[in-house]
Amino acid sequence: MGDTVGALHRAGAIANYMLDRGADAGLVITHLKLQKLVYYAYGWGSAILDADFFAEDIEAWPHGPVVPALWHEFKGYRANPITGRSIRYDPNTDAVSIYALDKRVRASKRVLADVWDAYGRMSASQLRNLTHSPGSPWHDTYHDGGGVIDKDEIRRYFQSLGRS
Repeated sequence: MGDTVGALHRAGAIANYMLDRGADAGLVITHLKLQKLVYYAYGWGSAILDADFFAEDIEAWPHGPVVPALWHEFKGYRANPITGRSIRYDPNTDAVSIYALDKRVRASKRVLADVWDAYGRMSASQLRNLTHSPGSPWHDTYHDGGGVIDKDEIRRYFQSLGRS
């Protein structure tokens, strides 16, 4: 996971925000739930800010949208609560740090707070079911054979939800 190129954040920073909010609220965040919260953060963040909210790809997997980079990082938790945080490793210096939001993008924090307020208390199953709605970017991509979900399609979809 290198530097952000043309995107506001890294997916790890969004994941850590959601994990911290869950810990503050005393809620369990499993891998399935985290993936869906990060997806909703991407969708609403991209729609509202009209920018690529984070750099990593989102793919259509059987249980909904998944950021493969986060899946690999947290797969060891399986269905258990995630207690760690997404980290960045710099092979040039051997430095390890926890991903954090870019403080220069204040609007992102407002979007993330709204996403948490809307979706944070939902169960992983409820969030999964929401992503499976007919006509959603996951639904269309998955039923067309899967793979990477087009980020422009995600942005347009969430912009249409904001107008309804």
